[in-house]
Amino acid sequence: MRILAVFTGGTIGSVVSGDTIDVDISARDMLLSYVNKHIEETIEFDITQPFNILSENIIPNHWHILHKHLLTHDLTQYDGVIVAHGSDTLPYTASIMSYLFSHISIPMVFTGSNYPLEDGRSNGRRNFLSCVAFVRENIPGVFTIFENEKQEPIVYLATRMLEAMHVTDLFESFGDIIFGKIIKQQFIYHISEVNPSIEDLRVPKPERFRDLNYLGAPIMVIKPYPGLNYQYYQFGSNKPLAIIHDLYHSATHNTTDLTPNESLKAYIDYCTSVDVKLYLVPFRNSEEKMYISSKKLLDAGAIPLRNISMISAITKLILAYSYFDNDRDINAFINQRIFYEYLDISK
Repeated sequence: MRILAVFTGGTIGSVVSGDTIDVDISARDMLLSYVNKHIEETIEFDITQPFNILSENIIPNHWHILHKHLLTHDLTQYDGVIVAHGSDTLPYTASIMSYLFSHISIPMVFTGSNYPLEDGRSNGRRNFLSCVAFVRENIPGVFTIFENEKQEPIVYLATRMLEAMHVTDLFESFGDIIFGKIIKQQFIYHISEVNPSIEDLRVPKPERFRDLNYLGAPIMVIKPYPGLNYQYYQFGSNKPLAIIHDLYHSATHNTTDLTPNESLKAYIDYCTSVDVKLYLVPFRNSEEKMYISSKKLLDAGAIPLRNISMISAITKLILAYSYFDNDRDINAFINQRIFYEYLDISK
C-alpha cells in the first residue's frame, strides 16, 4: 500500500519545549515510527510538507498552497492521502478540500491530535493509525478521523465535521450523524438516510478547480448574541463581498423595530444599500413552519443557506467568491451539492 503523508504542523506535528508547545519536524518521525510498528503489512509513505505551522495561524492562502501542492502529485499513483493537521482549524481545511477534491478517486483523510505525541494523553498516533486503516477500505472522498471520549476513532464526512468543543477537545458531526467508526482497525459504516452510500462515493465526479489561482475572498462572519450592535459593523472604504450571519438554533435573531441598532432586519436593509449580500445559516427545509422573525429576515432580502454547517458555509462562500466573478455562477455553485455538505434526506 502506498500513501501520500502530508504534514502541515499543528499539535500532531509539535513537541513540548519548557512550558510551550510548538511545531517541530521530529514529531512526524515519531508518528510514522509508531505506525510502522503497529501495522503488519508493508506501507510505503511518501512524505511531503507544504508548510509547518500551528493551525490557528492558517488563513485561506494556506488552503491555496495545500491545494496546489497536492496537485503537483499524481494522486492516482497512491492508495490514499493522509493529511496531519492542527485541530483548531482542522474542520475548515478539510471542508474546503472536500470542495476542491470532490472528484478524488481515493480516500483523502485529515486527522490531528488533542495533545503533542509525547504526552501520554495524546490520541495523535492512534488517529493516524486509524487513517491508515480507513485508506485500506478504498472509499473515495474527503474525510476526517478523530477519537471521541471513548477512544473510538470516528469517521466524518469532511463537510460535516464541526469545531472541537472548548475544554474537552472533542469534535461533533453536523446533525449529530457520523459517517462511521474504526473498530479493531476495521471501518464500520453508519447506516443513515442522510449518509451517502459507499456506492454513491464511488461514482466518478468531475474535477472543478485545477485552475484556481486565488483563495481568500473577503467574507465576513457575524455571530449572534443578545445585544449585538450593528453600528460596529458599518463599512467605510473597505467592505466584504458578502456576510455570513449565524443564527440561533431556530433560525432566528432580533428583528424588532424598537431597537434598530440591534435589529438584524435593519442591518439587512443597510447591507442591501451598500451592495453586500448577507447569507443566513442555518435554515432548515423551506417547507417547515418558521418563526415570524425568520420570515422578516427573508422578506428583508437575506439569503438562506439551508441544512449546512457554518464551517462548510464559510468555506464554500470563500471558494465561490474567490473563483467566480459573477452572481449567476456564484449562486449556482452555492446551491449545488458538491460533497454532501447539505444534510437532507434527498442527499
